[in-house]
Amino acid sequence: MNFAALLLASTLAASPAFLAKFPTLKLPLGVDDRLKPAAALGARDAIPNLLEPISQSPASNTDGLSGLRALWIPAAQAQTRALLGARDAGSETLAFSAIGKVVREDSLVLLVREARSSDLTAETNVYLLTFTPAGAFVDGTRLAGAGVANEAMSSRIEARLLADGTFSRSSQFVLATHDLEGAPDDMTIRSESKGRIGAGGKVDPGERHYLGWSGVFVDAASKEVLHIYDAQGVVSVFYQSGPGKPPQRLKVQDHGKNGALLVHFAKSPKGHVLSLEEGGEQLYCANPDGKQQTFVRGW
Repeated sequence: MNFAALLLASTLAASPAFLAKFPTLKLPLGVDDRLKPAAALGARDAIPNLLEPISQSPASNTDGLSGLRALWIPAAQAQTRALLGARDAGSETLAFSAIGKVVREDSLVLLVREARSSDLTAETNVYLLTFTPAGAFVDGTRLAGAGVANEAMSSRIEARLLADGTFSRSSQFVLATHDLEGAPDDMTIRSESKGRIGAGGKVDPGERHYLGWSGVFVDAASKEVLHIYDAQGVVSVFYQSGPGKPPQRLKVQDHGKNGALLVHFAKSPKGHVLSLEEGGEQLYCANPDGKQQTFVRGW
């Protein structure tokens, strides 16, 4: 037995008073940023019961918990403590609150709401966090949320949590693209995923699957960029030879084979065939010379 690890877990275990602030939830449950909190979690609740154990766990390295981990890196601790203890709302705010808990056979699931804002951004997240029955942190993920960033981007993630420990998420990101000449004013990117809470509270967030063509794709080798807009099945494609380069609108023609697209440059009869890998993280371009390029999703 690793006594050092056991001692650390017992030291960082969530307190009974903290856990008591979470009422038992009835499942299935729809989860979004509008869920009514049950109790506020101040600095004395959030720091020792959430931020400290999460920051010391390998699980905090995942994308789903990176936002919480960033609040408790050494360089951010003083500011985070000050924000959680602030009585008057200034230009930057941070608050945590308890939504509820689910008691499972081998783990405890907490839903925690985080709200933060600054001069340029406003964001609300709902985290699914798992603990051992004794209160030691195990794992977690961002389950739902909504945010805006200086009118340049807005996002919404909605989820549904079931009694068997599975959950589904649907996400929508809207990017403002006013700086791309000739393109629509914004790009809407949608995705979905299905995850589950496994044995001992280990969380599998599931693979994200993008819906439709919308996205920004970059060839890491050539630095070429493709901006693809998919508005209710009407697809438009803009090409840049590199970041900041003038955009060119490509002519789009349905290829009719495996859901691919055939696109042409304005003054060229030669076609380029675009296809998405399953899940939509990568896009492949078959060029007229027989070579294939791989573009990776940036958005």
